[in-house]
Amino acid sequence: MMNSTGRRLVTVRRISEVDPILGSPCDVVTVDGWKIVVMRQECFYPGQLVVYFEIDSFLPNSSYFWEYCAASDMELDNEPGYLVTTNLIHKNLSQGLIFHPWKFAEVMAEYSRLVAIYPEDVAQEELMKMSFHDVLGVKKWEDKATGDDSTGSLGLPPIFFPQPGCDRAQNIPHLFADRGEQTYQITEKLDGVPMTVYLVEKSSQWFPALPPLPDHIQQTGSTRLGVCSRQQDIIESSTSCYWNAAKQQRILDKIGEIGKNIAVQGELCGSTILGNSMGFGPGEHKFYVFDIYDIDNQQRMQPSQVASICSRLGWDHAPIISNGMKLSAFARDVDDLLAKAEGIGLTGQMREGLVFKTIDAKFAFKAISNSWLLTTGKEVNERPTYAIGFTGEIINSCW
Repeated sequence: MMNSTGRRLVTVRRISEVDPILGSPCDVVTVDGWKIVVMRQECFYPGQLVVYFEIDSFLPNSSYFWEYCAASDMELDNEPGYLVTTNLIHKNLSQGLIFHPWKFAEVMAEYSRLVAIYPEDVAQEELMKMSFHDVLGVKKWEDKATGDDSTGSLGLPPIFFPQPGCDRAQNIPHLFADRGEQTYQITEKLDGVPMTVYLVEKSSQWFPALPPLPDHIQQTGSTRLGVCSRQQDIIESSTSCYWNAAKQQRILDKIGEIGKNIAVQGELCGSTILGNSMGFGPGEHKFYVFDIYDIDNQQRMQPSQVASICSRLGWDHAPIISNGMKLSAFARDVDDLLAKAEGIGLTGQMREGLVFKTIDAKFAFKAISNSWLLTTGKEVNERPTYAIGFTGEIINSCW
């Protein structure tokens, strides 16, 4: 029950804390690592199960969500709806939405089914493993100004390497208790879009899974080269910022020197991508490697190997903050982690945040700077001086 990016957009979670906002009829509710501002009259309490809608969730204009959609002019795939974003409410960041489970018949039906099979505590744990975005019609928001090319596509990216991405720290329960003593490579999180350059030998078992190239673009030699965004295997073109970056930075020229069927993954940043918060010049784009996937062995290379290959081949690597640090030595808890995610980045601009990858490459997560969210407006809306309650009633004096 996940979307194409693997994110569980709508889940049942447990409240850990409820803290009042002084001078306001609002509370800050903590769910895992997320903080959500709610009306106190909703009566949320610690230990309670709630339905959590993660930021980037796009809610359909349905009977469940029409109150939100009525105040929204957002559209996705030509359908109106409401985008769940980071909000600044009464000087508190609020990231996501929470509801009582009984508000959703689909959630309660699933819970009833589980309770009929398991003891109540086990049923709750099973419920919390699910995502309900599909049954509620919730989609992952896709920014149409991502820099994806309009030059043509061969279809979806190849299935034999995963798309890059990792979860936010706030989404990982017991992060410090379970993972605090692991050692990480820490890199800067760059404000760009995922890009993959792959090489596949034509004699390999993986080659038949690739779509044929169009007649006007054929590749000679024993290997097939490709360049992908998160959603497309992009057709080679002189107008493609993806292909141009791969050529100009000699990724295509040198990828064969690694000596394997391989996928080089990283962040494509530039003037036409995501508002250019990094301040690139007009028409300037740059690819920064953060991962290399060994297709034959179906595993990611260790961070030290990736950094070494980039150094040897002259490729740009995402800026490395530390090559080996325990999480517990870097920060005390998630709040401290988010504070330390802030800072000045590669181009002298405020950085988006940090990425943490274990030195065996088996686990990774990211911490996004709240100051960056507020400054850039990415995922952030200033809420008006009123809120619309779930029943449609306009509630004044909350903010």
